[in-house]
Formats: sequence, structure tokens, C-alpha cells
Amino acid sequence: MAEFWGKGLATEMARAIVKAGFEHLGLESIVAFTLPANFASRRVMEKAGLSYEREITWAAMPHVFYRLKNPAR
Repeated sequence: MAEFWGKGLATEMARAIVKAGFEHLGLESIVAFTLPANFASRRVMEKAGLSYEREITWAAMPHVFYRLKNPAR
């Protein structure tokens, strides 16, 4: 919802998901992807600690792929 954009809610949720994935689920890594021009989503991924890894094709469209490896593993 546009009225909530820019308030940091997506970043807060992304960080909580990363924490849960590593601490409660024991995941080796967390990945995310979006369209290259979706700068807001890319910034949320970066603020959550994920790093750009490579370009991929998904649903016949180019996407950017980000990953964060579990530092405890």
C-alpha cells in the first residue's frame, strides 16, 4: 500500500525474516530476486544484508539475484 512506502517497514520485515531463517530454521543462505529496475526492492534486500550475486532469467524476464550466507555456518 503506497501510504506505507518509505517508512522502513519492508526493511524491518526483511531483517526479521533473515533472522528467523538463520536462527530458527538453520538455513545455509537466504536468496531473493527482483526486476533490475525495482530499486526500492533492491535497497530493501541490501539493507537486510543480502548482496547482489548475478543476473538470472525468471518467467522469461531478466531479474537480479541476491544472497546472504548464514555467518554461523
